[in-house]
Amino acid sequence: MKRYNNLSRILCSLSVSTVLLAGVASAASVQPTNNMPMNATQSKQTVAEAQPSATQSQPKVVRSTQGSAQSQQVDYVGAVSILHHYYPDAKVTSIAYDATNKPMYEVEAFTNKEAVEVKVDAASGQVLAKDAQAIDTSKQADVSSIDMQKVISPQQAAAKAAEQVGSDFKVVEWELTTEDGTAIYEFDLVDPVNQQVDIIVDATSGQVVGSNVDKQ
Repeated sequence: MKRYNNLSRILCSLSVSTVLLAGVASAASVQPTNNMPMNATQSKQTVAEAQPSATQSQPKVVRSTQGSAQSQQVDYVGAVSILHHYYPDAKVTSIAYDATNKPMYEVEAFTNKEAVEVKVDAASGQVLAKDAQAIDTSKQADVSSIDMQKVISPQQAAAKAAEQVGSDFKVVEWELTTEDGTAIYEFDLVDPVNQQVDIIVDATSGQVVGSNVDKQ
């Protein structure tokens, strides 16, 4: 009887050991899912998800252009640069600014063969019109050009004009041109009661050289 009991205990112990070993072996064969290596297909899918699709909408920056000049606000120097884009060798004879309706620059110049003109939208820099007319080359000596490096800015000249009439007057038009070979600014100013004054300023010295009040 004792032998039978001892044999039963030994068999029971072996059964328990077998179950434990089977459990350990099963646990060792299972890998954590976050450590599983990805196959080639899974890698491509992950990269594709990280990168935006070519068909997805992307923000666009649009710049309106006229020729090669970008559409942007310009001053009188920019207007001259636009003229020189079309006529590189042109010599400027006048620059006019009109703010009465749509602010615009009108630049006139001449080349060896042509009298040229460009109208530029001051707000956008777009060319509204340009023109070129053949000229008599024998009369070019009579045409005076403006040395842009020697003249004061229209803002400086307008400040000199305002000193003559007061701050109530606002500039609505001006022109930089030449008179007897001298560069001058001609300003048209208007006050709140629509009184108009014309002021002429020497474009080199900044001195007021003439004025006229339009009496109504």
